[in-house]
This record gives sequence, structure tokens and C-alpha cells, in this order.
Amino acid sequence: MDAVLDSGGLAAWAQRRPPRDVLEALEVVAASGGKVVVPTVVVVESTTGRPGDDCAVNHRLRRAHPDPCLIDRARQAAALRFRSVRDVSAVDAVVVATAVALPSSAVVTSDPADIAALLAASDRDVPVIAV
Repeated sequence: MDAVLDSGGLAAWAQRRPPRDVLEALEVVAASGGKVVVPTVVVVESTTGRPGDDCAVNHRLRRAHPDPCLIDRARQAAALRFRSVRDVSAVDAVVVATAVALPSSAVVTSDPADIAALLAASDRDVPVIAV
């Protein structure tokens, strides 16, 4: 299983002492041979461009698998966002489109309500880990 992180999930993982639920989820990912996936648009939302401020996030990003949002994924995210019953961000839509595109994944998020609304607009059941 892979773990797809939104900006809240990445921020939690980047903490000096990440929350236990994040560590446990990522241990399951590692034990299953999965990867930590961070859509590149999440990097935009999670960093400042100042190396000192971004040090902890950049350290974690070196261990993650970046996932670019190419045109097909962007269209999938747009469709999910359009079908969602909530007013959700484009970044959250890309996170969910990324998770749905993977064979087995979970989303690690600080915004479980928006992620759940986007997942309800999809045809996949993806676990959500709230941080």
C-alpha cells in the first residue's frame, strides 16, 4: 500500500516528533513495500522557497516519491472537484486523484472532510488517515 500525503500530512511527517498515527501508517506502508507519495502541487502548498524554513519538509521529501500532476491527472482532479458536494481545493482534488490512480493507497491528511467528499465523488474506497 502507498500513502499519499496532502500538505497537512507532509507537515505532520516533517515534525521533529511526528504524531504516532502518522508513524504507524508509514510503517505499514514500508512493511508492505509501498511508497510515500507526495504530489508536486503539495510541495507548492508546503514550502516557502527559503531553505532554512523548509529544512524539515525538504528532509522528508528526499524520502518520498514525488508525483507530478500531468494533464490527465489534472483532468481527473477537476472532475472529482466538480462532482464533489463541498467546495474543495484544487490541491486536495489532486491528492485524491493521485490516490485513486494508485492500485492500493491511503491518504494522510489534516482535512479529512474535504478528502472524504472528493473520495465520495470517485469510484474507489481509499482509507483516510486524519492527522
